[in-house]
Amino acid sequence: LVDSEQPITNSLVPDTVVAHVRTVAAFSAGVYQVQVITDSRNGLFEHDGVSHASAEANNTATASFQIVASYTITVQSSPLGAGTLGGAGTYLAGSAITVTANANTNVLPYQFVNWTEGGTFQSASSNYSFVVTRDRTLLATFTLPTFQISASNNPTAAGSVSGQGTFFYVTTNILRATPNFGYQ
Repeated sequence: LVDSEQPITNSLVPDTVVAHVRTVAAFSAGVYQVQVITDSRNGLFEHDGVSHASAEANNTATASFQIVASYTITVQSSPLGAGTLGGAGTYLAGSAITVTANANTNVLPYQFVNWTEGGTFQSASSNYSFVVTRDRTLLATFTLPTFQISASNNPTAAGSVSGQGTFFYVTTNILRATPNFGYQ
């Protein structure tokens, strides 16, 4: 609540405009009201062509306005360069937005995994929609495809094979055949 007076000490001619600027810092979003009262102490004689009372009744103006918070949405990819991201920016509180992640397959066949924030899962959809209520930093995680490598020996009693498992694309793996005594 701010109460600010601007005293006028000299006489004013009819239809005079007196400029006044008042800056107020608002720290919270919300609906605010501004009320301007002229001659609040009834120190000036006013006449509007009808009467003094009629002119005095026209001394108050009220207006409302709303302050809406804005928040910053940041998007990042892991690994860096694995995808193209969209939707970052500054938005008004309550805005419904969608952030997008598209895998970059020009060099390596990346695939989208999920969106996280501070290590906490947010969405498995590459198009993640939400309502803005705070600043957010979202991480789009991508991965390379995996392949299952399996091997066996024949006959089964002839030895053993090692190196089977699940491996990422472009990973080097070694399959090793170890023969039992008497087998090659």
